[in-house]
Amino acid sequence: MNKECSCEELLEIINELIDGELEGEKLKHAESLIENNPQCRAMFETVSRTIALYRARRNELERQNIPQLDWDKLEDKIKTNQM
Repeated sequence: MNKECSCEELLEIINELIDGELEGEKLKHAESLIENNPQCRAMFETVSRTIALYRARRNELERQNIPQLDWDKLEDKIKTNQM
């Protein structure tokens, strides 16, 4: 595997690592990139934190039991009020 990665390739590798999809040499390569390359490490930490914040917020909203908006009913109400 190449030691140099484009930003897109690096992000793909990081996402696969976070999702637990890497094995063997690809996993070793990803771990090496994060360990030895400050840019890769920063990107990994940023993506990891972003996902953790998203999941925490999603869980918080689920616990609040916020009702879902019925878009069809809303559209019908808007149409009715416009006539």
